[in-house]
Amino acid sequence: VDHALELARKHGLLPKTVLVLEDDCWKAAELIAEAGVPVVLEGSLTYVERDPITGVEKETFVAGALHAKGVRFALSSEDPNTRSPAYQAALAIGRGLDRQTALDAVTKVPAEILGLGNEVGSLEPGKLGNVLLFSGDPLSITAWVEHVVIEGKPVYERSKDVRNKH
Repeated sequence: VDHALELARKHGLLPKTVLVLEDDCWKAAELIAEAGVPVVLEGSLTYVERDPITGVEKETFVAGALHAKGVRFALSSEDPNTRSPAYQAALAIGRGLDRQTALDAVTKVPAEILGLGNEVGSLEPGKLGNVLLFSGDPLSITAWVEHVVIEGKPVYERSKDVRNKH
């Protein structure tokens, strides 16, 4: 992280820098916060390390450590089947992150990081209007998608999906 930030500063790229990091990045949270760059957090939300002398395991909630230092972060996943962004957000809430911060980490913040915050990432007048409507809490594994709206146009209705009739 230190080297990446140094290179970004040296070449005038710091304002456009986004770090894509694994779970051990929490150790550099202060450096990242000082640089003011956002992070896309991949992998596990928990970092576990064993003290080489005592053998005691120490567990760190990575998103919480970044949030505590004021680092803007997006949650991501290498495996969308088992670790979807919604799952990551639910896990983060379960580990103590407030709901709004967790939801922003899978909606608003990724859009802002990509420079698309004026178009997508939240429901506001003038934005594209991409919406998933769930049968319940979108962070619950028991909820499913009922409707999909892309750019304000309905593109999916679960009740009309022939795959659900079997």
